[in-house]
Amino acid sequence: MTPQKILELIQTPGMIDYATLKKEGNLAMFPELLSKLLSQAQAHFEKLLTMADDEITFENFIEPFFINDEALNTLFKAIDSFNSTDSNDQTRKIIADFQPKFVDYYNKVNLSNELFQKLLIIQKQALTIHQKRSIELILRDMKIAGVHLPEEKREELKKINKALSDLSEKFNNNVIDSKAEFFVEMNEEECLKSMPEEDRETAKKEAKSRKSNHLYVFTLSPPSYTAIMRYCSDEKTREVFYKANNQVAREGKKDNRPVALKILKLRQQKAQLLGFENYAEYILQERMAPSPEKVLEVLKTVNERAGKEAQKNIDALKKYAQKEPFEEWD
Repeated sequence: MTPQKILELIQTPGMIDYATLKKEGNLAMFPELLSKLLSQAQAHFEKLLTMADDEITFENFIEPFFINDEALNTLFKAIDSFNSTDSNDQTRKIIADFQPKFVDYYNKVNLSNELFQKLLIIQKQALTIHQKRSIELILRDMKIAGVHLPEEKREELKKINKALSDLSEKFNNNVIDSKAEFFVEMNEEECLKSMPEEDRETAKKEAKSRKSNHLYVFTLSPPSYTAIMRYCSDEKTREVFYKANNQVAREGKKDNRPVALKILKLRQQKAQLLGFENYAEYILQERMAPSPEKVLEVLKTVNERAGKEAQKNIDALKKYAQKEPFEEWD
């Protein structure tokens, strides 16, 4: 497949054929394509900003702006998705090399006062209901992003956004790597008797890929973990998987706790820079809930009601299983 064919694939209306995008050889073209699309987006953005105020309209300014960025966003989301589901050195390098440039571009766009002023001009024009709503949302998002801040604070915000992006990627990679370290080798055992053939076949393929001497290899990947927790009749095995899954990225070089603390501190700095007391207040600006206090109030109410029903279900399961104590992995 050529770079042009990949572009045609992601721009075709309907569901994107991610399986074809991911085929061997296609990923090798992603770095060049991403750089090309980013350069085009940057050039187009700069060109839009040079348009005279009395010439701009929704049709010649807003619509081209979003259409121009669509291929770039789609392709980057694709590689990000591939890295989440099947991380490898190639996908990680593509993201590590490109993500800083991607974040820089959207920092520039979202914090552009020139763009904001042109949008205000368009907002005063005769627009359809849908166009008015689109403008309102774009302006709202730019205000939330910090376009109203003085230049010095906007530069500080850009640095925070970039640091948060890097930490988020590190957090995700730690989770992926930590999960990859855990696996259990098994043979045709009695405790797997109830497991569907499809799940067993997946475990067989995993064993072959790891060159295991055993028939099956089960991991913490969602399909494998779910198969064990649902169908494995051996309590000790389920306990091992449950505890391993709850200890992911919590030790050694892959310990995410210090990473999480850094993320929390930067989020707090970002929120306060934008004039909010905390990150919860900031993030709720684009959500339906009116305040963090209201969210906690609703959660408390739901928890109280759901907790009573959950306890009834647990009691019923205990009675059915005739087992005490009834553990989380049962």
